[in-house]
Amino acid sequence: AAPKVNRRAGPGKDAKRLFVVSRGYPVRVLERRDGWAKVEDYEGDRAWVFGDLLSDQRTVLVTKELVNVRKGPSTERGVAFQAQRNVLLQYLGQEGKWVNVRHADGDEGWVYAPLVWGD
Repeated sequence: AAPKVNRRAGPGKDAKRLFVVSRGYPVRVLERRDGWAKVEDYEGDRAWVFGDLLSDQRTVLVTKELVNVRKGPSTERGVAFQAQRNVLLQYLGQEGKWVNVRHADGDEGWVYAPLVWGD
């Protein structure tokens, strides 16, 4: 929810800062303790963040070099746009193994789920 979020070694503002991530970076919450959340990212790195800084807005991260985002949930559908590795896409929904997404510029489409990370 904040523009930048510190990921820490433990649940507290005095714990060592391990990483800083930008708004929208997807994480999986593993545990909650005293207002803090232990999270994991797509590389398996785990750290603690202040729980109030987490957002309910879902995003996915492109994990392959270049992916086709299609006009529908099938390889039979045309390419709406392409997205490069580490691009964040807003999660809009899912149909089978296809994720409906929106790029920051407003383009929408469907990407094959194994090509992105995020719940």
